[in-house]
Amino acid sequence: MTFEEALRAARGHHARGELDAALESARRAQALGGAQPPLLLLEGDILHDRGELAAAEERFSRVVAAAPHWAPGWMALGRVRMDLERAADAQEAFRAAASADPQNARAWNNLGVALERSERFGEAEEAFARAVAIDPRYALATLNLARLRDGRDTDSALALAESAVRAEPRLAEAWLLLSDIHRRRLALGHALSALDAGLRFAPGDLRLLAARAEVLSHQGLPAESRGPGRRDRS
Repeated sequence: MTFEEALRAARGHHARGELDAALESARRAQALGGAQPPLLLLEGDILHDRGELAAAEERFSRVVAAAPHWAPGWMALGRVRMDLERAADAQEAFRAAASADPQNARAWNNLGVALERSERFGEAEEAFARAVAIDPRYALATLNLARLRDGRDTDSALALAESAVRAEPRLAEAWLLLSDIHRRRLALGHALSALDAGLRFAPGDLRLLAARAEVLSHQGLPAESRGPGRRDRS
């Protein structure tokens, strides 16, 4: 087997969720072609998916040592550190990813998540805003920014939530936030419309159904609030 064949096999096994076979093929490829950063990254991803977080972090650390200006390595290192509940260390990795690729919206969004986890809310807002400025249709970053601004600037939060659902209508969390802002403003009709719209894209989502029942209850329609649940089970 050649290096290219082993690498294709590793990627194929990984894509199909065949993690043991993927790891074996990745290591065979390394034996044939050396520990190149993309191959170490693949091995780390496989180990991450197997739940071997410490081993995955070691592979990603080798990636960034060998290729310090390659954003994917830093992104992977940040993700595994978040899973290891080391948000401060993850921040360093995501900052390095954003430095290596300043137009990488995902790097800025992930940095925002790590900063928010550390309760550094002002810096997190700046990171989310940077991600949205780079990619205005990045729904998750838009939603994260909306959540941070909600309660302090609800007009901005409302506009951002609306942008998030336009960009990704299947993002149930954005419909929930949009509805909740309307509900707190006592615009119950708009709150209900947002939830109904969300259920068209995410039918049967229990969070949307529960929020819908609550809004209907506020409207004095508790019996009707049980209707969608029955229809979704039939």
